[in-house]
Amino acid sequence: MNTKEKQDLIELLVKVVTRAFGPEVTPYEKERIWVGCQTYVSTCPQVFFESCRHGIPQYHIDKALELSQKMIDNPKMAGNIIEF
Repeated sequence: MNTKEKQDLIELLVKVVTRAFGPEVTPYEKERIWVGCQTYVSTCPQVFFESCRHGIPQYHIDKALELSQKMIDNPKMAGNIIEF
């Protein structure tokens, strides 16, 4: 999987998680969701990307959603941003 495909998958994960929060997502929440998804993927990128060859499995969405909620609830919680 090339860098562009990896970035596209992360962007898709962010979109799906953002939709799960509903239509009233604030800019702050969007930022924290993005950081939460990046942090989730950075915990084990090889496993994430290998398991997403045919779409993002629900368990990845659930875990990214859970971490994003923690990021929103705790403003002091720092995230990991991955670089390719």
